[in-house]
Amino acid sequence: MIATNTVAPISHMLKSLIQKIREDVRMTAEFGEERDAKRADQAVIATTEQTLNEADTVLAPLSSEEARIQADPDTSDQGKVKRMIEAVSRTYDRLQFVGKKAKETRADSIAASEALKEVPKANGDVTVDALIGLEIRRILRGMVQSDRMAVFAEAVRMKNTGIERAVMNDPFFGLSPKPLEPLIPQDYIDRTRSEDAQATRTQAYRRMETLTFSAEKLEVLWGAIEATLGTYGKPPTFTPTPTRETDLKQHNPQAPPAKGAADKAPTTTPAFQ
Repeated sequence: MIATNTVAPISHMLKSLIQKIREDVRMTAEFGEERDAKRADQAVIATTEQTLNEADTVLAPLSSEEARIQADPDTSDQGKVKRMIEAVSRTYDRLQFVGKKAKETRADSIAASEALKEVPKANGDVTVDALIGLEIRRILRGMVQSDRMAVFAEAVRMKNTGIERAVMNDPFFGLSPKPLEPLIPQDYIDRTRSEDAQATRTQAYRRMETLTFSAEKLEVLWGAIEATLGTYGKPPTFTPTPTRETDLKQHNPQAPPAKGAADKAPTTTPAFQ
């Protein structure tokens, strides 16, 4: 019997993607986002590389099995397809850890980002701090917004957390139906605090950036695994979503007309029969 190529190998696509992601990770580990500074968190990088290596190891048996199935002259086309589906299914089950790791890394990156954005906590009595914040906001309200922004930037630089809390805990921000002008625009607050964290909380900021980068790469890999292995041998299915409903106003021409008052039974007995 002549061996024919009835099943196309798919593992090489995932292995090539893993190699590309591995190169991106190594480049980030060496240079970070700026080629003159090592900015990546090496612990996060090591964990990501370990996940990539494990995925590559899991795919190796599938590559060998693909070659054996293709070269087997004694198996029918249907048999080859069946063996291929079974091999892909086993590999897909063993690669579930990639999806789990992608979710965990994304959750860690979100938590690290929220920690950097967290409002500084008061060291003393919270009631006294609230009253001080109220007075700070009253003073800031008397300034033009450009001066408020300058004060806030200086407070962040000088670690004056009292002014930071006063601005970020403004209870009047976003009131409806006519919102008050914010003391400081939110995008300016986020940008100023982010730049300060990058300069003064280098390790935490570096870890957050690396986690975000790693999460994106692992999500790409898991998406490719889902698209190639998760759907292998399964017919494509989708549920069409109606975009609108149309009433054609069509009526049955054979239907009797609606009954009117003349069709009602008499309620009184006539005087003569």
